[in-house]
Amino acid sequence: MKTKHFIARYLFRRVEDILKGEKVLSHLSFLEESKSWSRKKLDEYRVDKLSELILHAYSNVPFYRKRFEELQLRPSDIRNLNDLKYLPALSRADLRSNWNSDLRSSKHDYRFCYRGSSSGSSGDPVVYFKDKDAMSAGRAAALAGWSLAGRQLGDATIVIWGNYNTVKNEWSRFSSRAKAILNRETRIPAFKLTTSDAMNHAFNKIVNSQADFIYGYTNAIYALSLFAEREEKRKIMPFQGVLTTAETLNSVGRHAIEATFGSVYDGYGCGEILGVAFQCKAKKGYHIVEPNVIVEYEDIGLGEQKGILLTDLTNFAMPLIRYRVGDIAVPGSDECNCGCTWRTIEKIDGRTSDIIKTPKGGNLLVPSGFGLSLLKEISGITQYQMALVTNNNVIVRVVFEKHCQKLSRIKNDIKSCLEPYLNGIMDYDVQIVDHIPLGKSGKHKIVVDERVHGESIG
Repeated sequence: MKTKHFIARYLFRRVEDILKGEKVLSHLSFLEESKSWSRKKLDEYRVDKLSELILHAYSNVPFYRKRFEELQLRPSDIRNLNDLKYLPALSRADLRSNWNSDLRSSKHDYRFCYRGSSSGSSGDPVVYFKDKDAMSAGRAAALAGWSLAGRQLGDATIVIWGNYNTVKNEWSRFSSRAKAILNRETRIPAFKLTTSDAMNHAFNKIVNSQADFIYGYTNAIYALSLFAEREEKRKIMPFQGVLTTAETLNSVGRHAIEATFGSVYDGYGCGEILGVAFQCKAKKGYHIVEPNVIVEYEDIGLGEQKGILLTDLTNFAMPLIRYRVGDIAVPGSDECNCGCTWRTIEKIDGRTSDIIKTPKGGNLLVPSGFGLSLLKEISGITQYQMALVTNNNVIVRVVFEKHCQKLSRIKNDIKSCLEPYLNGIMDYDVQIVDHIPLGKSGKHKIVVDERVHGESIG
């Protein structure tokens, strides 16, 4: 272990654990050990953790006690991972309606729990609680997951992240600034990357950083790579890795980022359940952090693409059991030649909020459908968004590089690209715009609902 990694792990991280009353380092050591466990040992551990969680939820969380009684189930009826299917999924509506009451454990003092909120994949905010052990496990999951791509505590990292409130209220704190220095982080606010000057400043900061890794919002890093290409910025020595997260990574984005900054490794998780799955150097899928989370799949009418259900095995303050997080994935295989035995998700395909239901009862998954076709077939696109304005009409907004000419011809090219997907299914129009505003989270939203009554897209 290099000196910088040893100091970051056994001095800085240990001190932070002591100050916060957390056990991140202990959880991290456990997760690193579990990467090489046999399938039998992993499943036995997960069944034991699930049984403990189910009994706790039944005994101490009114929401789950009521569900078990309505279904005439007992905790002993959930004997293995497959038995989870007897329980209905936990929806975001359930979470919004019960976060302040029936989903709370009577065993926990919520004055000492972390309270978080997330707009998640649907844009509908939810509130959740975690005890310190769950927070520790989640932070450790992220560290263990990114280590599959080679990143260790102590590696210098460019962090491209954050909305206005995060930067103003969190990054400005002395403790946060001190942590960034000790962890060798160079921070770039993602929400500010909306002008050429801001892009140029950020790119120069990256070039001069001598960092080992880049980490942050997928679309912010993608936008920087397009800016570098457009402005013919000098190519930089590739980073050891570019760690993308929080937004769906497609093949076009991956190619552009890798051409500018180096090999990309994607990670998947959410605020409610941190550190779910991560790509390793083999990049044959996303390794699920199995000691911490159970991933199930449900049919949503899209063939091999399935809806994701998550069960957090570490959060006893507000158990999330079979949580319908709103994301779409293709299940993976059990084997990877990297040496990690955790199962994999083959591909993260987007969000259920990125699905537009057609008047004839079909589904359009925008990012992996015509969105990807747009990026591949129409050169010069830097950003796009689909706005549902009526049940039968969408507006496709597209941002182009400034040097693009003959926008009227480009508009016709876009319509030709959309024809196979939308002709006879929905009416549509194309708008060429200068800028698409970011959402409140600082992320770019692919699909927005602008119908008068704001009905749910999905």
